[in-house]
Amino acid sequence: MSDLFYGLFQQRSRNDLMDGPDAPGPLSLAGLAGGVALTHSLLPGIAAMAATGALVVLFHDAPAAKALSDVGPRLLPSRWDRRVLGRLALLSARSGW
Repeated sequence: MSDLFYGLFQQRSRNDLMDGPDAPGPLSLAGLAGGVALTHSLLPGIAAMAATGALVVLFHDAPAAKALSDVGPRLLPSRWDRRVLGRLALLSARSGW
């Protein structure tokens, strides 16, 4: 989800919303290291890493995206071009092989 929000921030030229001490990378790393250090097991570390990422999305990224008040229908095209969508679907399917 953070990547989707960061794409929105870049689209709106609001890169300032992506930096700061609550960036997901360092917090996720701290969660992983702390979980492994405390339990000597990888699974709790991964769970802590996921939890810190979710907290960043809930308490930083989502509110910042909501503050960009025009985050609604403008993101969707007003008219769908079936040929373009078909080529995009084909490209997506081929990249997975």
